Amino acid sequence: MFMQGKITTLVSRYIEEIAAFIKIPFAALLTDENGLILEIFNYSLPLDTAEISIGKSLALRNAGITAVSRAIENNGMERVCGCEQSRPALQNWNCVSAPVCYQGRTLGFVNLSFQKDHSAEFAAPLLHLLCSNVSRHCEQISVSPETYSALSHLEKHWTSLGLSPRELQAARLWFSQKSALYIASELGIKEGTVRNMIQRIYTKTNVSDRSSFIKKFQDPFNS
Repeated sequence: MFMQGKITTLVSRYIEEIAAFIKIPFAALLTDENGLILEIFNYSLPLDTAEISIGKSLALRNAGITAVSRAIENNGMERVCGCEQSRPALQNWNCVSAPVCYQGRTLGFVNLSFQKDHSAEFAAPLLHLLCSNVSRHCEQISVSPETYSALSHLEKHWTSLGLSPRELQAARLWFSQKSALYIASELGIKEGTVRNMIQRIYTKTNVSDRSSFIKKFQDPFNS
């Protein structure tokens, strides 16, 4: 959960960066290692939300041939065009997908999609750069197995209290004594949005300030 949240944040940041170089409508999808869609970053590409939405699977057994299913099969970058894809909602797209890896493990896949009259081949170097940057950043923020386990335990507890995936990201950083400005920069949102999110976290966890928030969850964190 901890690393998944960090991957989502990093992909979001780097998608915004490469979007400046893409002058046509496109969408980026982030999936987990099994092809389940975790996040959608849409830049004016028409989406069939009944088929393409968070929680849907692009794995072979669920969606047939997709760029993601091919990338899962080969654990590398794959391009699939229009009608080559099994799912009707994807047949108007040309797609390129690549894995995000960390310490020899595939953590998920990033898929870039364009309307079928635009080749996806030009996006391959951008996607390679994005995935490389995410992997390199993961190396920089790597944590010990003990800390990873503690963070995962804590986030499961917060999830049971009703925190959304985005609130989990903010809660983890807030718990780690990061400022609202730092969190805003990490998540790519406004500082005021972070402060509003923190207030919702307080309400859901039944605390009133950071001191009580940390004190309440310090024991679970160290257990």
